[in-house]
Amino acid sequence: MASCWTEQRRDEISVGMGQAVFQREPAQLTAILGSCVAIAMYAPKSRAGMLGHVVLPKSTKETAYPAKFADTVVPYMRSVFERHGIPSSDLVAKLVGGSCMFGHKSKFLDIGDGNAQAAVEALAAASIRLVASDVGGSSGRRICFDLTTGEIVVEFSGHQIRTL
Repeated sequence: MASCWTEQRRDEISVGMGQAVFQREPAQLTAILGSCVAIAMYAPKSRAGMLGHVVLPKSTKETAYPAKFADTVVPYMRSVFERHGIPSSDLVAKLVGGSCMFGHKSKFLDIGDGNAQAAVEALAAASIRLVASDVGGSSGRRICFDLTTGEIVVEFSGHQIRTL
C-alpha cells in the first residue's frame, strides 16, 4: 500500500473536493482531507468501490454536485453501484476525515464534525453498514483506498499510518 505515496501508479486516481469516483480493482482512490470527509463504499464480492469527497453536511436545494454534500452523496453513490449491477445490500462503508482545522471547536467553525455526523446519518438512512471510521481530531489526513483489498490507509501529519 505504501506505493500510494512513494511512486505514482497508473491506476491511482485522486478524488478532489466535491467529487465521487467509482472504480474496480486494481485501482486506488486517494484524497487529502481537512474538515472534509471521505465516504468510501466497497462491494467486497466484486471488488468495486467508490470514494466521495464531501465538503459540507447538507445541501439546501437540489444540486448538480451531489458529491459535495453528505446528504446527497450517499444516495448518489448507491445509484452508481446499482447502475453497475451491484445491489446496496452488498455494500459496506468506511468514513475518514472531519478534522477541526481551526484549533478549537465552535458551532460555526467545526465543519468537520458536522460533515462526519451528516455522513453517519446518511449512511444509516440508506441502510449501508458503516464498518470503520477515523474522524475528528485537529490535523489533516491523506488517504489511499485500495480496491483490491477494500483497505484504507490513513496518514496523519506527524502521526503513524493507520489502516482501516
